[in-house]
Amino acid sequence: MASILIPLANGCEELEAVTLIDLFRRAGFQVITAGLEPGPVRCSRGTTILPDQTLDEARDGRYDL
Repeated sequence: MASILIPLANGCEELEAVTLIDLFRRAGFQVITAGLEPGPVRCSRGTTILPDQTLDEARDGRYDL
């Protein structure tokens, strides 16, 4: 199964982030979301997304995309 890393930062566009996460997960890919800091990410329109892990934690993983 292909593995995809989607980094998230405060102020990101929630529509772009959630659309990619949803599309890739529906297609059967393993999707890992990673925030720049621990804890929730507050998107540009006020939506909050809780990443799976921090970017530092995800750094050692192997990703196809």
